[in-house]
Amino acid sequence: MRAFQVVCILTILSSNCWAGEKVVDLILVAGQSNAVGFHTRASELPKDPSDNKVMFWWKCGDPPADKFDSSSNQEWTTLKPQPKGKPKLPKGGTNYGNFGYDEGGFGPEIGLTRTLLERQPDRPLAIVKVAYSGTGIDYWNPGNKMDANRGRNCYPALLAETRLAIEKAKAQGVTLRPRALVWCQGESDCMREYSPAYRDSLETMIAALRKDLDAPKLIALIGLNTKFGQKRQKDARQPSEGVLNVVRGMKELAASSEYVEYVDDWGCEVVNAAHFGSKGTLELGERYAKALITTEERINESKKQ
Repeated sequence: MRAFQVVCILTILSSNCWAGEKVVDLILVAGQSNAVGFHTRASELPKDPSDNKVMFWWKCGDPPADKFDSSSNQEWTTLKPQPKGKPKLPKGGTNYGNFGYDEGGFGPEIGLTRTLLERQPDRPLAIVKVAYSGTGIDYWNPGNKMDANRGRNCYPALLAETRLAIEKAKAQGVTLRPRALVWCQGESDCMREYSPAYRDSLETMIAALRKDLDAPKLIALIGLNTKFGQKRQKDARQPSEGVLNVVRGMKELAASSEYVEYVDDWGCEVVNAAHFGSKGTLELGERYAKALITTEERINESKKQ
């Protein structure tokens, strides 16, 4: 690491509540376009000084995970909107771009951390965000090999980025404690015939992540845009069968484990048939934060009984 980067991180540590703090909670943010924050705008993010207290590492865009992603260049920085980057645009025009607007955007990590720091100011936070637009659950199958041509190297990318982030934090005197996975994905699977199998696929991925990170009690907060396919916020029609299948799978998985919680998105602002806007993404992050706090309280209470 270059000398000025070391100085930068040490300055961050000393200017926040991390001074002398050896352990920092690590939260992973992963999934598809609503985890990326595809339809948000960086200019629509209200300023908040608490963002400077959060360690941040990201890699996101389109599958496959590659050099065209928007990323923190495998270095720790502080929480901020992410630039669009320079996505490769193929002849077929199937590449979504890292973000929908040239100014870049942000995902649920912002509302998540701001809410957690407001309610738990004494718990320092680090975020590793690895997310790819348009990816079905099969792209995150831990059994898939690193096949860049098929784009299904999302899980290996998540694991590799997280491990490297933990290693580099350790080198800076900070031990990252895996606390939770924020999972925003499922919309792509709503259009597929195998949506009824979504639960098993997601359960397999979560189990693999816990094993690979040696974090058996990692809390998984799971959700998706349940208005997927409905073009306007005021639409109140019944979700499609595929959406219902994915939601049912998520709820069943949550009911089967005290370390999994389904996060309902109903009422969060959507701007088209697939995506939350800036306001909706901020609110979504707040809901994940509140779900995390509630889940941890429930787990702690059950231990007392």
